[in-house]
This record gives sequence, C-alpha cells and structure tokens, in this order.
Amino acid sequence: MDKSTLPAYAPLQEARRLSELGRYSETVDLLSQLPEVPHENAYVNAALALELQRSLFAIAQMTPSLTQRLLLLAQEKSAFYRAVFIQPHFHEAYLVHARFWRLVGRDDMAKRLLQTLQTFYSEEDCSSLFKEVAAAQAPTPFSSPLPQFRPPKGRLPRILILVSPSMTPGMDALYDGFCRELGVENVVEYPYKPCYHDEKNDATQYLCTYTYPGRRQNIEELRTALLEGAFDLILYADMRKRIPRDVVRTLLQAGKDIPVAIVDDVDNGADHQRDICEHLGREQIVAYFKREMFAGVEYGPNTIPLPLSYPDSYIPPEMPLHRRRALFWAGKRMHGLRRLYIEHLESVLGIDFTETYPQSEYVRQLINSHIGFSFFGFGYDTLHYYEIPAHGALLLAERSPVIIPQDFEDGVSALFFENLHELLEKVAHFMHHPTDIPVIAANGHAHLRRYHTASARARQLLAHVYERL
Repeated sequence: MDKSTLPAYAPLQEARRLSELGRYSETVDLLSQLPEVPHENAYVNAALALELQRSLFAIAQMTPSLTQRLLLLAQEKSAFYRAVFIQPHFHEAYLVHARFWRLVGRDDMAKRLLQTLQTFYSEEDCSSLFKEVAAAQAPTPFSSPLPQFRPPKGRLPRILILVSPSMTPGMDALYDGFCRELGVENVVEYPYKPCYHDEKNDATQYLCTYTYPGRRQNIEELRTALLEGAFDLILYADMRKRIPRDVVRTLLQAGKDIPVAIVDDVDNGADHQRDICEHLGREQIVAYFKREMFAGVEYGPNTIPLPLSYPDSYIPPEMPLHRRRALFWAGKRMHGLRRLYIEHLESVLGIDFTETYPQSEYVRQLINSHIGFSFFGFGYDTLHYYEIPAHGALLLAERSPVIIPQDFEDGVSALFFENLHELLEKVAHFMHHPTDIPVIAANGHAHLRRYHTASARARQLLAHVYERL
C-alpha cells in the first residue's frame, strides 16, 4: 500500500509518527481507542490495521516472555483479520502476521500464509521470507492415549461450575456432557445460566441452549454446601473474571479441601494459569484444561488440551438417505481468511455463499449437504469443526495449529487444507470423485460420536482429573 495515495487522516499520521519514534505502546493505545465507526475510505482502515499489526509485532520482539508474545499475537491476529477482510490480498498484512508466527516458534504457520500469498502475488514479493520457512513442518500431533473415567468410591462425583454468565461455547457444551454423564442433579453452576434451563435470553440462535431443570442458588447456600462437603470437584470457567473475586474466594475457601480445575476456552494460545490461580487465591490446582493449546509450545505440566465439542442434544438421530446440496457454507466472513477463501470458491465454482439462514433452516441445509467448510474464526478451534461431521457431512477444514487429541484423519474421516491452493485443489478433486465423499463423511460422523461429543469431552475431563488425584 503506497502511503502517498492515502487521504490525510490525523490518527493514522500520528500512529506512524509514534512508530517511527519507537513509541509502539502509544501507537497501540491510540489505534485501540479509535471510534467503532470506520473511516469512509477502506484503504485508510486497512492501513490503520496494518499499523497496529506492526506495533504489536515490535513490542513482541522486545519481550522474552512467550506468554506475553502469545497474548500480543491474539491482538495482532485480530488486526490482521480486519486488514484482510477489507483487502483480502493485502500483501504487507500477510508478511507481518507470518513474521509473528515465526516469533512464537511456528514457522509452519508462516509458511502456510506465504503459500496463500503466492497464489496471487509473484514469488519475488515474498521470496526472501519464504526461503526461511520453506522446509518448516508442523509439530508432531498430540497422540497420547485418553485415560478412562472410572468414578471413585463407586459413585458419580458432584461438581460445582463457576461459569461466565456470557456465551462460552466450550464450557456451555461441556455442561450438556456433564448432565448426561453425571445426571443433572450432580451438576450445579454459579451464577445461574438461563441458556442451560430454557429461559429467554439474548442468544436465541445460540447452539448451547438446553432444557435441563435448575434453580438459582445464592452465595450462602453454596458456601454451606461446600463446607458440608457436598461437592467433589470445582471447575473454574470464568476466564474473563465476571464473578467478583471476593465471591470466588469465599466459595473456594469454603471448599478448601475440594480439588479445583480450570477450564480455559478463550480464543488465544497464552498460558493464563498463573493469572487465574492468583485470582482464585490458590497456589495449586489439579488441572488446567486449555482449548487453544498450540502444538509446539511448552505449557505447564498440568496443562491438558481440551478443545470444543458438539452437544449430544443437537446431533440428529437419523441421517437422510440422499443429500441434495454439494457444498455448504453460511456464516460471517470477518475472521480468518474466510472472505478470501469464500470469494475464490464462489468465483471458481459459480456458487453464491452469501445467503444466511435462521437456525432451523441452517441445520436443514447442512444435513442435506455432502461437504461442509470449516474455516478459522476468531479462534482456531470452532464449533463448525464439529458441527459438520455431527450432521453427517464431510468436514473440509483448515488444519488447526492447536492440539486436538484424537483428531480427525485427513482422507479417512475428514479433509484438511493449509493454504488457498490446497483448498481449491481438494474441492476440485472430490467434485470429480463424488463416490469417496459419503465414505469419509460416515467415518467422520462415527469418529465424532466416539471422541468429540460433549459427553465424550466431559468423560475425558473427568478422567484426567481423577487420574491426577
């Protein structure tokens, strides 16, 4: 992007001035405080996002802390997504994001970005950086066997979940799994979450809404129950700290002899264990379950990958004998490289993916489709990844950089791609070999039912906890 072609815009000029002086934190503060209303010129908005990317990268280069670098990567990733949503072929934005991946030790992710960039730019435009990562390979996938959940003392445990009142797909799906595995009488959440109990809420299209019985419990009631030993495990799943700290500590003090585990399902790969333990007032926890746990990054010894899952309640009991739609995608194009991927697919295939659907129609369209696309959202682990095989369609997904134990296998139970060229290549191949699709789709559906339902994920969590106890 040529600076001389952009219209004058004071915040952009000031951000560049601060960056040239090496005052990167001030640049980030300035750009983070701009009003939500975008500038009338799209190129200015892309330039603002790029300037934020550059400043965050410069700050990350100056800190030796991997945790801080991963937090900064999450911020920079958001700016990158904004830039490439505005300009899908924004050369400079790709290069900064690729360099950031290198900074956190994932040259393979940088390589994937540059391979996509080379689809629409000449090799010379990114050749020097590409040569540095050309031989990069993804870290070895996580392959440890899953432990088996065996209830201690011959009875099912009773758990208290300290949960965020806002939508948290990881924990909210797990709630369904716990209720199915332990019985709703053994699962108590605080604060009371209406979407678990079929009450009206603002998330009417939200997937993780159930009809389990439940009631509101006050702090004193829970404190008494904890003092009396009514619970066997406390799960802390309020990563944004919406529950006041004094309330959390009051409850944990009452249950001081009860093991505590953390469920971290936020959209970044940083290790938040130390920060959350300080918030809880606990020096030790039994396990730290992390959704976005990057392969190749060293976390603490008690950190366990726990990706999203699909609520058992929403898996169709029967599949159609015939599917009428070849390819399915419906959703927002804002995050990841979604706009780039979708527009290329539309151009090559002559298909329009702009239509949106209410939830019931969305499900009907998906269950009547042969192949469903799953692209990165704000996080790398998304509900679409599990939703597609749950409805018997073939999963065609971006290969995730996070650890997913017992993941789907490429060409056996799903299809994976790592760049734009590979996406188009796989779509073309399977459009010409349609008889392979139902076989892989059926394998994917069976694999999901075995390893990636909410009840399976609940069993996995409990098995890990009791193995450590």
